[in-house]
Amino acid sequence: MFGIRRIGSSKAWSANAVIAVLLPTLILAQTNVQQPVPGFENYRVPTPIPGRPDGPVYVANRVPDLQGVLRQTAKVGPNFAGRYVVEQWTCGSACIDFVLVEVKTGVIHSSNFRVIDVCPEFGGRSPLVYRLNSRLLLVKGRLETYPAGQMVDGPCGHFYYEWTSNGLKLIHSAVPATALSK
Repeated sequence: MFGIRRIGSSKAWSANAVIAVLLPTLILAQTNVQQPVPGFENYRVPTPIPGRPDGPVYVANRVPDLQGVLRQTAKVGPNFAGRYVVEQWTCGSACIDFVLVEVKTGVIHSSNFRVIDVCPEFGGRSPLVYRLNSRLLLVKGRLETYPAGQMVDGPCGHFYYEWTSNGLKLIHSAVPATALSK
């Protein structure tokens, strides 16, 4: 029937089916447990430009000249990776869009995702965690991505990105087992 041949009893078939479905999830969970969680200290950068006051920079999303506003706020000083400003704005009640603005040049770098939910298990705090002296960006929440042009909402988790010359690169993720079962 449909090219699948049953071997053994129906109980054995059920057990094999359960193992086939759960094994990838267990391997994924085990892989995440064994990998060390990246730390800001492992991605240090020199900070030749004086930093700005702590805290995120929020920009209204209804600004007619958004690029001009982003470049103006970048003049205050960097807050990420020694020479960038993380600029954030809301795209809904629990949604955060952001860009990175290079302080010296005003070049604006966008990401290929947005944070669409802060997730209750993370305490409702700012979903983006970063340091002036580190290339590591920690995102806490649910991500919305666009692979192959389709919008995809992922599970809640902690997602660790390294800033490279080519943009943000996902280097580690930690998704609670409860999020995988949803």
